[in-house]
Amino acid sequence: MNPTLTGTCFAFDVPATWTVGTKEGLVTATSDESVAGFTPNVVLRESRLRRPEPTSLAAASQANLAVLSTQIPGSFFFHVEALPDANAAPGPAERRRLWAFSTLKIPEAHGNALCLVMIQDLLVVGDVIAEVTATVPLMTW
Repeated sequence: MNPTLTGTCFAFDVPATWTVGTKEGLVTATSDESVAGFTPNVVLRESRLRRPEPTSLAAASQANLAVLSTQIPGSFFFHVEALPDANAAPGPAERRRLWAFSTLKIPEAHGNALCLVMIQDLLVVGDVIAEVTATVPLMTW
């Protein structure tokens, strides 16, 4: 049976060999293997919305789109999807999936940049928004 990242309101299964932990309000899972010095990981973050509205999901998606390149220079989103999800409310019955590339210089890559793929799903249910972000090296995708 695979371990599960379990937050207050949401849960997400991860591979059986990954390690699950909690730190600073996040639930994380990390792979048991690293690739060129980077360890694939998944992060579950939940936040309470002060005033949930039908536009809460869109606003959270836009905020994440705007901030990535300032947090991780050289990063950019290349695809956004609206996926049907009957659990979502208020607002449209969907979740958002954001796809991004990022480059990371690490010594183990012999001075080269390692390309990472980040896939983030956002879902609003009631007054809680969940963000699940998986980050993996592109070479293993």
